[in-house]
Amino acid sequence: MKNVIVNVLFILTLFFNNHRLFAEQLISLFLKPYPVVSAKNASEKLAPKLNKLGKMATNRSKYIMPASTSGIFATYGGFLTVSDLNGEISFPRKTGKPIIYLLVTEQLTPIIMSANTIHHWELQEEESSKMYKFEKKWDDEFKVWYWDATQEPLPENNVIPLESITIFANPKFVYVPLGITMAKETPHLILPDIYIKNGLNLTQNALFILNLTHYFGSILPMYKKQPQSYSRHLTY
Repeated sequence: MKNVIVNVLFILTLFFNNHRLFAEQLISLFLKPYPVVSAKNASEKLAPKLNKLGKMATNRSKYIMPASTSGIFATYGGFLTVSDLNGEISFPRKTGKPIIYLLVTEQLTPIIMSANTIHHWELQEEESSKMYKFEKKWDDEFKVWYWDATQEPLPENNVIPLESITIFANPKFVYVPLGITMAKETPHLILPDIYIKNGLNLTQNALFILNLTHYFGSILPMYKKQPQSYSRHLTY
């Protein structure tokens, strides 16, 4: 019986000393459909376009149907993901600062350091882009956390900040509310909701991402033979 208790205590010690069991902090945001205009406003916008043959169904869906928030690609901190059926985008949190930049653009240019290792990303000058800054702040008067969202000028050297989340989309179809939004008290960074307008070309964005997928492969271990052992190196 004594041996059993010792073994159980030993297992529990290993369990609580295993740091990998702690949940990783995340950065999350939700994409929501941009509010659909009223039926009256929709009909007023749709009427001038009815005389264009073959465009009636397209224009009707543009002004009446809600936008899709799933299947939109985003990247951050060396990770590439796509919004799920709920419009959620999540990344492992790689910064201790409560500041996140959000870049909305259709294409980026990777600047290669070696092989498939990217040194940084740069904007393509011919592409339209918008950048926003989210900073989590504390209000001493009301004792609450809040997000302060502002639109920022694009980098003059076109270099994307490391702490940036990039959403691959045409900026005219993405609405980012500016100003103050209440924030949740959590170790995770849950950004304010972002709104997607109808008309976003998901297929075009997905085809561009296909050219970048080889930069987001897993880390592979490689072994080099030493006189009496093997040394391990990591390659990307």
